[in-house]
Amino acid sequence: MAASEQLKQLYALANGESRKGIGFFFGLRFMPIDELARIAQMWRDIANADLESAEDGEFHSSDPEGAIAAKYINPGWIAFADDFGGNHLSVDTAPGPAGTAGQVINSGRDEERKRLIAGSLASFLGWMADALEQGNCSINATGKADLPYEFLLAEPPNNHFLDAVQKMNLPV
Repeated sequence: MAASEQLKQLYALANGESRKGIGFFFGLRFMPIDELARIAQMWRDIANADLESAEDGEFHSSDPEGAIAAKYINPGWIAFADDFGGNHLSVDTAPGPAGTAGQVINSGRDEERKRLIAGSLASFLGWMADALEQGNCSINATGKADLPYEFLLAEPPNNHFLDAVQKMNLPV
């Protein structure tokens, strides 16, 4: 099934979560569709304003090599979850030569090493369900009004899912 169809099916089930949500994707918030569109336009505007950094692969890499375009910005990355700090889980519709359209990757402001997290949105959701069933997560109270709970992987120990994926052996 095409990446766009998988995203449509996901959004047909739910239109994201509120800003005070738990961060359904291991602490990253499932963005409502209007926010997905706003974030996509923001990244396109940044890429158009600064083509040099959008194309600059000097400071960016792909793991595995060639699976993801080694860029800061790629308009083909469709962010569907965010960390409130400019970093995302994204569906990659414009992969590198060794990648597959529809793969799930990390992207965003602080994500220099782009990592292939799953081969598709469906396989990412399946992997996430397996992690939940195996008890490899925790939900903790934070004491913060804006984000009262955090939802974290237990292994590897982490405070942020996008940091954890950099250390994980992912079943891509």
